[in-house]
Amino acid sequence: MKIDYHPSVLPRDISGIMMEDRKKIKLSIDNKLTSHPEVFGIKLRGTLKDFWKLRVGDYRVIFKPERERVYVLAIGNRKDVYKIAERRLIGPRI
Repeated sequence: MKIDYHPSVLPRDISGIMMEDRKKIKLSIDNKLTSHPEVFGIKLRGTLKDFWKLRVGDYRVIFKPERERVYVLAIGNRKDVYKIAERRLIGPRI
């Protein structure tokens, strides 16, 4: 499966994570989400009901499995990644 990222994931989410944790997250995405995302992920509820989470230590990868790709909406610390993901669903504020 192909992995697609929200435009803010790479410049914003990843830049605040230490290199060692970045490597773990990248490895988990490559190994787990490209093969069987529903097996390794946990379905979310509420406003993020169409999305899943992948746990990587204290970090979470918020993603949506689709037919031929996995769309990564947000990556971040478990304490605030859900708020970030919800804001991205709403879109930019004008």
